[in-house]
Amino acid sequence: IEHLHHMLIFVQAYCQTLNLDENLIDKITLAAEEALVNVIRYGYPEREGEIEIACEISKEDKRALKIYIKDYGI
Repeated sequence: IEHLHHMLIFVQAYCQTLNLDENLIDKITLAAEEALVNVIRYGYPEREGEIEIACEISKEDKRALKIYIKDYGI
């Protein structure tokens, strides 16, 4: 949980490079936060662990943002 803020700043910064509306950035960040908290809470219930996060515009649909969250938990 201690690095959650840094991961959310990463998502926000990526969205800002796309010149997205701040309201939309807030919604994307909230969705990322919910997903990350679930990974942290259920993937690593009793220990620390590694999480990788990446963002990209979909190659199939240039209007779609993909956020990848990869963990090595249980």
